[in-house]
Amino acid sequence: RVDQGAEGCLLTGVRWDMEWLASRERFQGYNKASINAVSEIYPNPATIGSQVSIVTKSTILSVKIFDMVGQSKEIPLESGNKVSINNQSSGLYLLIVTFLDGSKQASKLVIE
Repeated sequence: RVDQGAEGCLLTGVRWDMEWLASRERFQGYNKASINAVSEIYPNPATIGSQVSIVTKSTILSVKIFDMVGQSKEIPLESGNKVSINNQSSGLYLLIVTFLDGSKQASKLVIE
């Protein structure tokens, strides 16, 4: 199956949507270092009620956590680039870290 994309491109077997196009535009102009700024999140898997450390060389502006249903919650950043995951149940989450330069990075987080 061939679909015509948002910019007139022909894509085979791929659904092209405006959300993907918007995300591509957000990352244009950022260098590789700012996009890949988080080098590690630990412990991962984490336990309920623990703190998770975010290892990065960049300055973190905010952290959001998304569950697999898509519900999000901003998590306060504590000293030493740590976040508490007290109010989360067991499961798979997406941690979105926003940096001072406006770039964002998503990382998988498992809570047991």
